[in-house]
Amino acid sequence: MDIPPNTAPLYWWCTFIGIYNKSIMAPVISCNDSQRRIMTLLEFIKENEMTNDKFPIDLTRQQVADLTGLRVETVIRTIKDLESQKQVQIKKGKVFL
Repeated sequence: MDIPPNTAPLYWWCTFIGIYNKSIMAPVISCNDSQRRIMTLLEFIKENEMTNDKFPIDLTRQQVADLTGLRVETVIRTIKDLESQKQVQIKKGKVFL
């Protein structure tokens, strides 16, 4: 694969970020605790945005399921459980961390 010289640094940076993200998520995905999987993903997304306010998670339930290796039904049930534990907030179908 030929990478144009002016885009090579960006290409390698994106590759590095992808590998780094996978290395963070790999140990968590191998655990059986769905709450831990989802909270790790949501906290990782919020951490990269560098905000202390209520942060809206702009992922669909399907995307969360795909990123964590869970079924959509499990994601929905787990997010409801996290809301009852006051770890996340749900307003008009949007999840806030």
